[in-house]
Amino acid sequence: MSRNRVEYVYNQIRQGILDGEYSPSQHLVETHLAETYDVGRHIVRLALERLSAEGLVTIGPNRGAIVSQLTLEDVVDILLAREVLEGAAARLAAERISQETLDDLNDLLDVMREAIDKREFDRYSQTNVRFHGRIYEASGSKKIPELIRVLRARVVRSQFRTILVPGRAEKSLEEHRAIVEAFRTGDGSVAEEAMRAHIAALRETITESWELVRS
Repeated sequence: MSRNRVEYVYNQIRQGILDGEYSPSQHLVETHLAETYDVGRHIVRLALERLSAEGLVTIGPNRGAIVSQLTLEDVVDILLAREVLEGAAARLAAERISQETLDDLNDLLDVMREAIDKREFDRYSQTNVRFHGRIYEASGSKKIPELIRVLRARVVRSQFRTILVPGRAEKSLEEHRAIVEAFRTGDGSVAEEAMRAHIAALRETITESWELVRS
């Protein structure tokens, strides 16, 4: 039961950080969180320790827990690591991808197109996560997707806000289409190159528009 409560509080705080309910550099007060989620402080403390291990929270002596504030250099480093890992996942996926998965990816591209046209940016972001998730599944790897998801969580707010950069949504969709076309070739190196180009473009956009995406 205690483990379930830790999981619940962890998920609630984590989502609050990703959604912006808890802002970078904000103090996370144990007593307040315990009251909010109707649990004991020890449950909150265990949840915060998990978030600290993911890099979403910083716990310091005599300071308590603070929502981590990433610098541009931090984000660039994380995206460089993601570029390698997501490229590897795409390479593996290309070697074993099924027609069913290709059809699913094309369906998701259609949803992304519609989301852009309707300016439904939350929907676009959620579909983007599903798109990449299907690729992780197709890769057949267990550890690579785990590592990617930890890294994605740390930059998800900045990544989401890139959709506000003029022209980025259309460019992102083109990059996703190129990834699917690469899968059709069955060539792992082509798929890896397409995926790495996509993450590199994301990194470039964040670098050029840091003042917009950091807030």
